[in-house]
Amino acid sequence: TTNYSSYDARGHVGMKSVTDPNNQCNATPQATLNNYRCFDLRYVYDDAERLLSVSSRNPYIPDDSHFRLSKEFTYGTSGASKGKLTIAKRHNYHPTLGDVKVTETYGYNDAAGRLTDKTTTIDSDNGSKTLSQAYAYNDLDLVNSISYPVCDQFTGGCGQPGWGSISHQYQHGTLTGIPAFASGIAYLPNGATSTITHAGAPVVDTYDEDPAKMPRPRRITFSSWTNNCTVPTITAQPQAATINYGSNTTLAVGTAGTNLVYQWFTSGPGASNNPIAGATSASLAVSPTSTTTYWVRITNDCGRADSATATLTVQPGAPVLHAKTLAQQLTLQISWNTTTGADHYELQRLTSIAGGTWCAASQSQEQWATINSHAVSPYNDSLTAGITRIYRVRAVSSDGTPSTYSNRDLGTTIVFPTIATDGPLLADHLINPNFGLLVGVNAVRQAAGFGPLTWTQILPAGVPAPASNGDIYASHITALRTTMNCALQTLSLPVTGYSDPNLSTNYNIRAVHFSEIQDRARHTQ
Repeated sequence: TTNYSSYDARGHVGMKSVTDPNNQCNATPQATLNNYRCFDLRYVYDDAERLLSVSSRNPYIPDDSHFRLSKEFTYGTSGASKGKLTIAKRHNYHPTLGDVKVTETYGYNDAAGRLTDKTTTIDSDNGSKTLSQAYAYNDLDLVNSISYPVCDQFTGGCGQPGWGSISHQYQHGTLTGIPAFASGIAYLPNGATSTITHAGAPVVDTYDEDPAKMPRPRRITFSSWTNNCTVPTITAQPQAATINYGSNTTLAVGTAGTNLVYQWFTSGPGASNNPIAGATSASLAVSPTSTTTYWVRITNDCGRADSATATLTVQPGAPVLHAKTLAQQLTLQISWNTTTGADHYELQRLTSIAGGTWCAASQSQEQWATINSHAVSPYNDSLTAGITRIYRVRAVSSDGTPSTYSNRDLGTTIVFPTIATDGPLLADHLINPNFGLLVGVNAVRQAAGFGPLTWTQILPAGVPAPASNGDIYASHITALRTTMNCALQTLSLPVTGYSDPNLSTNYNIRAVHFSEIQDRARHTQ
């Protein structure tokens, strides 16, 4: 039930109140201020009997302090606008968007003081949007044309800035048609509208005459009305992805509906303050330089649908890393190339492979320590003698998005002697505690967190361990090769072939058999 009360001395209603004893209008008596559909209204007028404001409140909170503005009206005080409505503001309260204010500003800028322009501004937490209209008149002071924006100006105008002027058609001073809207308008003898025939569709509005011949309709009926419009629906959402800096990708949305219009945005869900110019199809090819969120709005004459957001994470290109020992022998220099989209580089060193399986790659169990989160190439890592380390690096963009990791590389402070092709091959090259080949192999093992092995553990049964000034057997070399290969494989480092891969007692041991293992301990394959 709606009740009107608080009339002033001039007969203007001051209050409209709603009673809803069965809770049919609002959800519950505890409905919040931002969640109700029925409301009480309070009206305020000025001394000229013009409406100044309308305020509303939830009828379940009958406290005057809970009234909030719904509409405000401002009137001109001078010039052509004196006494005329100049500003009309509507407050639309949304649970998440807050107070969405729609302000219409009216301009009276011709010599006759007629309405010539109207600007509509929509303000919310998502930004401000502005629409403009212009009015023109004929010699009989009748509206001749009105300009309108297409869709909404802030979304790019659906491809153009406006429809242009919509011309009104008159006959003997009577409006008889509006192209693209009404192809014919007929009137009753008392001046009331009789029929409106819509343009482009066989729909006719018929206004039945009032029995008392008053210029008001008794009934309005519609003929030949068919709804050929299907509300837009989304059948497939645009998908998030990770792409490399400088590459492109295509976002797409699957839809159903009739006469669909698309507009893509770069912003959060439902925030239409960042439309993409020209992005008005079901797919969008993009090449963002930083991580960006996209969504698309699909509209037609009978509704709209907003897609879910799809974030394209832009990662810098992965660097290529190289480690080497500097001349002073106790410093490893790690260098890498610069990559596009990188703001800085994060350098890491392998500390262990927790629970890893020997001779099997197990990257998911690797433990890495960041030794410099803003490393600059080349980076010098000072170590002690006889140490081997595994390094990797990744680029990080300005928004914190990392690239994939670089290749990993091995560096060592073990100083291996040069073995000349025609020089002597000594057992000391195998067993020396500072530069022997087993020391090099074990250093690689220890870089992965595994303990050192002894000759007894790596040699076949019955093969004696090498001794100072003793003989060197093919089995010594093949055991070192096998152990080194397992170490490299465990560390996910490349494993390549050796000279004389089937080395046996029939082969002469050569310098290359020693240097190849040294190279792998230095990872200079």
